[in-house]
Amino acid sequence: MGLPGWYLADVGDLATLPRSYRWSSEDEGQENAVILNETTGGVRYGYHFFNREVRQYIFRIPASMIPDFKAIHEATFGSVIPFWFVPDVDASPMTAMFVRKEKDFLPVKVGPGRWTSDLEGVYDYTLMLTAEVEEQTLED
Repeated sequence: MGLPGWYLADVGDLATLPRSYRWSSEDEGQENAVILNETTGGVRYGYHFFNREVRQYIFRIPASMIPDFKAIHEATFGSVIPFWFVPDVDASPMTAMFVRKEKDFLPVKVGPGRWTSDLEGVYDYTLMLTAEVEEQTLED
């Protein structure tokens, strides 16, 4: 498996992340938009709007790599700007997903690393991505 990457608009601006995600982290989920109403008589009914694919990628990184991951957060203003995420830049053909990330940037320190100095520390960073619909041009 190759390294993951991301870009905002043009595949020519592809930025590769310095480390791949952990093997167990590509869990697929689903976000459901449903409004549940209840009448005064106790009858419940729901309106289903849409489903969205959700993926979670967990990275175990030394402190020196945190700025590479924070670059995604800063470029997208948290979850404001959607972007293209490429799970494997070496795959042929290369597939990209149009996504938004979670609004927060919260790496969790898991302790000193085996491959780094004890002063640096190792972090787990979970990148939660929610599929986004591409913008469509409406014709008159």
